Amino acid sequence: MKWLPLALALSLSQIGCSDPYGDAERINTVEAYEQFIKENDKSARVFEARLAIERLMVEKARESQKVEDFDAYLKKFKKDPPSKKTYGDMTVERKNALWNVALESNAVADYERFIEEYKVEAPKDARIAKQRLEVAKYLTNLKMDPIEKTQINLSGDENGPLNGWEFSTRITNAGDRDIKSLRMRISFLDADDLIIDRKDFTVIGCGDYCQRMFVFEDPSYAKAEPELGRIKPPMKSSEARDFIVQTGNVPPSWSKKIRTDFVSITFED
Repeated sequence: MKWLPLALALSLSQIGCSDPYGDAERINTVEAYEQFIKENDKSARVFEARLAIERLMVEKARESQKVEDFDAYLKKFKKDPPSKKTYGDMTVERKNALWNVALESNAVADYERFIEEYKVEAPKDARIAKQRLEVAKYLTNLKMDPIEKTQINLSGDENGPLNGWEFSTRITNAGDRDIKSLRMRISFLDADDLIIDRKDFTVIGCGDYCQRMFVFEDPSYAKAEPELGRIKPPMKSSEARDFIVQTGNVPPSWSKKIRTDFVSITFED
């Protein structure tokens, strides 16, 4: 029975011992690590605690994709980030999160916020946002019928293999301005509704013919390429036109679902 006193001694020896970092680690929250740093600012494990705080805040922002979560991290570690690479990555991811907010809402205010915050830091992205902003301002005036998807033979051979897809709809300019150019993006979605590919098409405008505008007035071109008649600018107020495109280049994992967005617009006036 000699083991009883020994066990008791070991138990008693642990009374009064503490492991502040271990306690914070078991709780594993930003608040617990911050409390550890506050009470043990001379500890050799302070940097380890800061890394843990960084990890938790990064995980939260990346999971939520909320701009405010990215901002909380960037504000906290602005002067002395535990990892400069992580801080740089989060700066880029914050911009992407704000951009996704604008894309999802398609709201004028969200595009304006993006432009204001990144017009100096990311001028190229701000220019793209300005294009989308113009679309957002006029979007309620662009009426589009549901897009029809038809599997086709790209060569027009009725007996040939179905090696492509045709997308068609009718678009109406229900506003009071004549449209000089209009571009639309078709995004291909997988089974989880994630975008796996995207293609931009000219609805109205010179498109590939910008350097030879005369083709719109030449009957021979119009006869050879019916698409020219559909895209010829301007699209006047209250006018409706067909939109028809064909492609054989679709991703293998495409679920036959698409998303459409107007990505740029300019006006005659």
